[in-house]
Amino acid sequence: MPNAALHLRVASCQASPLIITGHSNGRQIQWFASVIFGGQPAYITVAWENPRPRTDKEIEMENTREQLLGIWREACRHIEINESSETVAEMLAEQMPLSLLLILRFQPDRKCVETVAIGSPQRCSDATMTTTTLTSLQWKRLHAWAHEATISRFHRADARLGNMKRPEPDDALFDPIVSTNLTGDMLIGPLSNAEGPAGLCILIADMGHDFDAAHREFAQQLLEPFSAALENDRRLNELNALREAAEADRRSLLSRLGRQEVNEEVVGSQTGLKHVMDRCELVAKSDVPVLILGETGTGKEVVSRAIHTRSKRSHGP
Repeated sequence: MPNAALHLRVASCQASPLIITGHSNGRQIQWFASVIFGGQPAYITVAWENPRPRTDKEIEMENTREQLLGIWREACRHIEINESSETVAEMLAEQMPLSLLLILRFQPDRKCVETVAIGSPQRCSDATMTTTTLTSLQWKRLHAWAHEATISRFHRADARLGNMKRPEPDDALFDPIVSTNLTGDMLIGPLSNAEGPAGLCILIADMGHDFDAAHREFAQQLLEPFSAALENDRRLNELNALREAAEADRRSLLSRLGRQEVNEEVVGSQTGLKHVMDRCELVAKSDVPVLILGETGTGKEVVSRAIHTRSKRSHGP
């Protein structure tokens, strides 16, 4: 392809020749500019080499990178994983014949696997949230497989279609985990966090379709964003559990004290303790540390609680 040239008219120029660099179609191109001076405003002639056409492989790789980036954004944009599962399933359907996306979490203390997110490109599915308890041997085998961090294939034949296929090596491992009403070709990958295996990602193909090697390779790259999303969801659930436990402790303490709220009126705040309460009001508005002195039983805890309930952090710990 011949070189191309562009002529620009400018009011002034500080130096000659001028070199400008830019990007086009992901490829860096150097633009060579020469300046022609005269009594009138300068003219700049810019010439550049046309980049070679990209190959189909390069276009495919760029599309895959953009797709993965979009999935990363969507998976990490929401704190709860079930909020992003539908949108991610729709994005994946553009790359593969996807019918259903399932995210499952491991519960080591109970040796069970529970469904935490379901996504369907059609936004309708017969899949439900399930919890499957495994035997000690099944749990041990599942963890050994998860440590390999690779995608496995699982196929459950649909008796209505009579599409019996040769069993895969890991079919016995996944058969008790995948709900019995789910059939077809599946890709299953382990999700992990800093502590080790944390869950599973299950991709189920459309009826009558199978995943190929390219789909399996793409699914392998999905394990990292799905692992991050599952970890965010776990931390949110952990915070909610701690918050509920703190609220239960608060209600128990109020019950023992015979009170309804922590910020009830302090006895004597309008009489003998009025000067103390005035000081509490004063320091509660600031962020400075407060030292409370007094003998045992004089009400230091009552005063500290009064300061806290009057401060800007009254709704926090």
